[in-house]
Amino acid sequence: MTRRPRSHQLETESRTAFSASLPAGWLFRDLAPDYGLDGIVEVFDERGVATGHLFFVQLKATDNASINSSLRVQLDRRTLDYYSTLVLPVLLAVFHSPTWEFYARWVEKLSALREARSTTLRLSVEDKWGSDRYSAILQDLELVWTATEVGSRALRIQRYYHHRRSTNPADKPSGTSHPIQRFSKGERVLHSVFGLGTVDQESENYLYVQFDDDDMARKFNPGDTWEFTKFGNSPVATTI
Repeated sequence: MTRRPRSHQLETESRTAFSASLPAGWLFRDLAPDYGLDGIVEVFDERGVATGHLFFVQLKATDNASINSSLRVQLDRRTLDYYSTLVLPVLLAVFHSPTWEFYARWVEKLSALREARSTTLRLSVEDKWGSDRYSAILQDLELVWTATEVGSRALRIQRYYHHRRSTNPADKPSGTSHPIQRFSKGERVLHSVFGLGTVDQESENYLYVQFDDDDMARKFNPGDTWEFTKFGNSPVATTI
């Protein structure tokens, strides 16, 4: 009889539980297959209008009964380098299945043990996720837009291309091949580094996207389309 591995069950439980933990006006979108990111949250106000606030989520789940051990999370150094290129912040959320509780904090605010190939990020019991955290998260999102100013954005783009050139495909974990997405001209999309944009041209061989903060459309290959999240054909309100 085929049995589903516990790791797969944990992954499903954590995604379901995290989505359910959000306010009614916050939408969790799965990013699959993920490459160091599990989802993206879009914040809507009480009227159901998009606020333009978005953030990535990396979920970690554990059956370990010890809270202290569960809140020490090891990440590959390449993953953290990738996070440094992103235009949106990354929330690391640890799902503790014995208590069905989450502990979450922005990655850049976590203390780390620096090692050659990996690093250990430390959360604390004070990072417990709940409704009392929502207002602070929104305040952080208001501040994070300062990181998308022209100078910072240019540095992130430079890091992105450097990361792409320096990453050996053979170093990626197995099973991380990404399906090719297809887009429609005029469709609104989000790229983790370049921000929000509109599809300008699309074919089987290329994708051109006009980003809100660029003077000209950027070209992407079919294999790059997994980096985009669709936001439909209508404009998305944004403060980026």
